[in-house]
Amino acid sequence: MKKTVLCLLLLFMPSVVLAYIPPYWMIMSRVAENHGRGIYQVDQRVSFSHGEENLSVRERWFIKDSEEMRLEVVGLGALKDKIRLTFIYQNGKKYYVDPNGVRKSSAISKTFLEPYFYFRRSKIIKPMLVARDITPAVSLQSKSHRYSKEKPTAEQEPYVRLARTGGKVAYALGKGPSAGIWIEQDQFHILKIRFSNELEVAASNYSSHSRGAWLPNERQITFKSNQANMVLSKVVGLSGSKKNKELFMASSLQFGKDPKVATLLPEDQIIQDFYINLR
Repeated sequence: MKKTVLCLLLLFMPSVVLAYIPPYWMIMSRVAENHGRGIYQVDQRVSFSHGEENLSVRERWFIKDSEEMRLEVVGLGALKDKIRLTFIYQNGKKYYVDPNGVRKSSAISKTFLEPYFYFRRSKIIKPMLVARDITPAVSLQSKSHRYSKEKPTAEQEPYVRLARTGGKVAYALGKGPSAGIWIEQDQFHILKIRFSNELEVAASNYSSHSRGAWLPNERQITFKSNQANMVLSKVVGLSGSKKNKELFMASSLQFGKDPKVATLLPEDQIIQDFYINLR
């Protein structure tokens, strides 16, 4: 009889283990732990598909955290000398120098994608996911469960479920198929984000870098039936020197000292849309 019971337990145990889904707050905290510490320089190539033509740029990011970033873009190949820009993101604002050499600011776009891959505190990104209509407002109430005999497990959250994406098992977080964020089950890497306006980014091939940062080597962004493919080329940890900290200050955008900080965009509508709305 004991052997029969033991066999039954062993038979059903794997399905119980596989069925376990951590609470939302824990999942997002684990994702935040993957985003490193300190300042990083991140270089990547972004290619835009135009039928048979591929247009590419080099993006150089300086990352302090999800709230403070700097982006420098130069064109490659056919786009050489046709696109050049520098954006600084700070306190919900994007700072730049217009084509006339005037420094300006605007509110950061609601479809700005980079904070999702660099946030270091889950309390920063969770309200953003709600504001972008990716997760429901009730997700902000997810908190650590006090275990007891009466409540040995936390209540299942309806906006957290198991799913598959890109051939991997993931935690699917969000309102449903029209919008959500998919987190890899074992490594807690972001695999996909889908917005309600059909904007979608898929991330893959993660690798580890200095100071605990995990970044996807490839990302594919789909927007308005267009695609941009991003390939990581270099990640370097930088010191917290005064010079490096000044990179994130709007005052560093001085047209008089460096005319190349002025924004130059090509006539290509797809690339304009990408850098105006997604960057």
